[in-house]
Amino acid sequence: MAEGLRAGDRAALEEAYRRHAEVVYRMALRLLGNAQDASDVLQDTFVIAWEKAHTFRGESSLRTWLVRIGLNACHRVLRRRGKRAPLEAAATMPAAGAGADPPGDAERTRLREALERAMETLSSEWRAVLVLRDALGFSYEEMSEALQCPLGTVRSRLFRARSALRDRMTAQGEDWSKR
Repeated sequence: MAEGLRAGDRAALEEAYRRHAEVVYRMALRLLGNAQDASDVLQDTFVIAWEKAHTFRGESSLRTWLVRIGLNACHRVLRRRGKRAPLEAAATMPAAGAGADPPGDAERTRLREALERAMETLSSEWRAVLVLRDALGFSYEEMSEALQCPLGTVRSRLFRARSALRDRMTAQGEDWSKR
């Protein structure tokens, strides 16, 4: 698929979109906090990927390369805003097991909203490592490639981001010592 994309094969672009659009969209939604911006980033990512396909050397996976393009697009949106955006992702993403246990659903919703509020206070770098690792399941190596930084930096950012997130959740009255 990557070879076809580099060669300008439109079918390869469509296949790349089919395979990787969801991860790019989810990453953008969690970093930017609203569906319209995430959709714009998704579109920009694949337009740029098509235009720059000849530069893809295959040193990382196509997914990682596309996520890197998406991260750059997210950072452009955040710079344009000039501030962190309030996250509305909690309203657009269903809770795990929604509908199965109404009292449990209410607790999950409350925790998810507290988590989203705490995430709003983090820098975009810290939000990115948390989203890539904890929400999208990237390996440390994939994160290193996507973020274009050394493995040690990824681990350090993730540790600091998780610590800061835990502190902010505790400040909101959430007990994260058992999680």
